[in-house]
Amino acid sequence: MSALDRREVVARFDAAAFESDGGLFSEPFDPTRPTVTPAGAPLDLSPLLLALARSLQTLEAGGFAVDSTLGAAQFTERSGERVPLHGGTNAEGVTNVVEWSDANTSTEPAPMRGGPVVPGAALRADGHPVNFGTSFALIVDYTGDGVQASALLTYGQTGVRDAEMFAAQATRFSTKDWRTVAFDEADIVADPATTTLVVRQP
Repeated sequence: MSALDRREVVARFDAAAFESDGGLFSEPFDPTRPTVTPAGAPLDLSPLLLALARSLQTLEAGGFAVDSTLGAAQFTERSGERVPLHGGTNAEGVTNVVEWSDANTSTEPAPMRGGPVVPGAALRADGHPVNFGTSFALIVDYTGDGVQASALLTYGQTGVRDAEMFAAQATRFSTKDWRTVAFDEADIVADPATTTLVVRQP
């Protein structure tokens, strides 16, 4: 089952189905065993099989093949450039959450998206546009001789849409091209672009 199939399957279930038994699981969520519940296939597979059939019909209606990659449908837009994205919603069980939000906290015009290709579907006519989710990602490795750290500022470093760097970080996030962000004194001294500014108190 592709990531696109899974998304359409889970879109057919309400929030309660992810904590209770019945539609998706045979064992409900247990707060004393949070890492292993809910679990197990439901005793009645009919709702799950129906959701799977609907997911295949939805992909066909949206013009996507059953084996389409997630990046073929999921994207963000940067000045007219469509940037494919990985990640998903919390309902899909991922921590790299990227999704659509109708909330707008920016002074820029709010983005729009079309309606679902069929009632109850997550898929839109152009795929899965993303405007919300993972914004700053940082990984740190303490196991070597020194700290190793890489990061991405997924929304970018400027709000100027015609700037060269406007889409740069989104593109690096798309391709998982991490930036090194931990430097020692030797790295700094060796950088030919390094300049020194001495500030003295009057």
